[in-house]
Amino acid sequence: MWEDLIIGIREGTHSLPLVLFQPPQYLAEKCHMVTLRRAEWHFLFEVRAFKNISQAGEICLPGGRVEKDEKFYEACVRETVEELGIGEDKIDFISEMDYAINPMYRVIRPFLTVLNIGSLDELNINPDEVAEVFTVPVDFFRFTETEDYLVKNVIEVSEDFPLSSIPGGRDYPWHSGELEVTFYRYKDRIIWGLTARIVKRSVRILEELGVFN
Repeated sequence: MWEDLIIGIREGTHSLPLVLFQPPQYLAEKCHMVTLRRAEWHFLFEVRAFKNISQAGEICLPGGRVEKDEKFYEACVRETVEELGIGEDKIDFISEMDYAINPMYRVIRPFLTVLNIGSLDELNINPDEVAEVFTVPVDFFRFTETEDYLVKNVIEVSEDFPLSSIPGGRDYPWHSGELEVTFYRYKDRIIWGLTARIVKRSVRILEELGVFN
């Protein structure tokens, strides 16, 4: 039995390692597409449809949930095509970026791509998912300092938590953390949170690739 288990782990038939402390209800994997318009190099953003239950009206990048047996990049392309109403042939892959696990235990993997369109008029956005799209020049993000703020994560235990069973009881020194939240303000648009951090990292990647030389 143990021999079979060890062989299975080595051959990858058993899913190890996993993310520790990841609650089953949050085994969500999401992807985001950082899309550049080749004309004058603009980042493309979406405003989520107001009928959406989750994050209605938020500014975000194209992307969404990864379906079962689907690879991250495949999901990004599918979601981008569904949301923007374009063909896959309009999307050119540049690079995969750093992935993140957010405080809600969601695995998020962004990809840097180029959208080969002349204008936004070529898009046929899905009104069920997207209220509008807009672009921001890459140079804005290159030469604009971010606003960065800290959000504290506070530990709250459930009412039935057995405090009497742990050292210190109610005075147990729980470790709390801090999360840096990034903001960009472009005209009347506020680009913030994970979207802002992904875009900031994208600019650094483009600089490393010598795009602006």
